[in-house]
Amino acid sequence: MSRNRLQLRRGLAVTWTERNPVLLAGELGLELDTNQFKIGDGETAWNALPYYTASASLDNITEFELTSVQTGDVLRYSSGKWRNYPEQEVVNGGDF
Repeated sequence: MSRNRLQLRRGLAVTWTERNPVLLAGELGLELDTNQFKIGDGETAWNALPYYTASASLDNITEFELTSVQTGDVLRYSSGKWRNYPEQEVVNGGDF
C-alpha cells in the first residue's frame, strides 16, 4: 500500500480575505495566524464560508454521519456531511 501525505491549503487571514478563493468541495483552508479553518463546498467564495471551531462536546457536531466505522476508513464531504468510506473505495486522488 502506498503512503500519502495530507497537506492543508494555508495562509494568513488577510491573504485569504484579499484573494477570496473558492475551495474545492471538502478542501480545508487554514488561517495560520488565527488557527481558524474553513471547509469548501466547491461553490462558495472564502469570505462567505463559515469558520469551523473545535467543540468540547461531540453533541454539537451535526455535520458528521458515520456508519459502521472500520480501521482504515477515510472521510469524504458529500451532500453537506462528512461520511466515512472504506479506503479501497478512494480513487483518483480522493474522488469516489
